[in-house]
Amino acid sequence: MGREIILQNELDTDNKIPLYYQLMTLIKRYILSGVLEEGDLLPSESELCERYCISRTTVRQAFSALEKEGLVMRQRGKGTFVSKPKLRRSLNNLYSFSGEMNHLGLVADSEILSFEIIDPTPDLIEHFVFKAGEDTRVYKIVRRRSANGEPLMMETVFIPVKFCSDLSKDMLQNVSLYKTIGERANIKPVRAVETYDATTIDRSQAKLLHCAPGTCAFFVTRISQEESGQIFEVALILVRGDRCRYEIELVRDNVSFSRQVD
Repeated sequence: MGREIILQNELDTDNKIPLYYQLMTLIKRYILSGVLEEGDLLPSESELCERYCISRTTVRQAFSALEKEGLVMRQRGKGTFVSKPKLRRSLNNLYSFSGEMNHLGLVADSEILSFEIIDPTPDLIEHFVFKAGEDTRVYKIVRRRSANGEPLMMETVFIPVKFCSDLSKDMLQNVSLYKTIGERANIKPVRAVETYDATTIDRSQAKLLHCAPGTCAFFVTRISQEESGQIFEVALILVRGDRCRYEIELVRDNVSFSRQVD
């Protein structure tokens, strides 16, 4: 059905909008509306060229644009298929991975890869404020976060022991970290600053995230504060760029703008 419906349309050769963009928009509409589903095979280059009287270059431009948006994937010798949709996350609110995945109807999973108590590095000491006589040790928690069994991110979290002295590895398996420390230490996150850098996933990270080495990724640094203004968390997060998309809403004069960061 999907292949046929794409071939039942028309492109407007008199329109100033480029033909490749018209074709790309046509296919994109069917993907986003659910008419075309994950794994569906699109018409071949030759089929589209013949149906719409356009060149292979035009078709390839359309496919390339769709591929950049993460909507299709091309397999040499097999064709172009609808890809798995990217997960979206809004950057306008404090973030809970578990809560966001549940909101999307996905099953969130957090696997603790390591849990230890360390002495803080100079960088961590700059963020955490320790008074004389306080315990200066820090929890270092490494987690792999997944949705519906698919690994999406690696997260290394640092939290001063002084905030929750009885925290353990068992408490955090498949449970929200924020919810756990909120219940046990009455810590409520109220503000966070996140920094995003572009990076790629190396070979060891790729094994853990079940993706190819060299896959594009976001490297996120999050600094979180609780109600009194103290920083209680520093998190370093590696996010698969091929599976996740970030959205930022900009507002000016009561007009809402949306920007997607792929």
